[in-house]
Amino acid sequence: FTSLFTLNTEETSVVQQYYTDISTYVAEQIGKFLTGELDIDENWDSYVETIESMGMDQVIAAYESAGARYFGRIS
Repeated sequence: FTSLFTLNTEETSVVQQYYTDISTYVAEQIGKFLTGELDIDENWDSYVETIESMGMDQVIAAYESAGARYFGRIS
């Protein structure tokens, strides 16, 4: 995963802790939604809840922090 800005050591650690499992789960579930194995209307909420329980909020916070630093420098 690449971005316009650089994660610091703490943010990198957070992303490394969670991102691989999250991205694997997302890829698997998207495939199931696309093939109809899972109904998106019936399963979307549990999909989102699972991603959140896997640490997605921490990953987002790490990128938000790095983004705030980046955009603070270019303002």
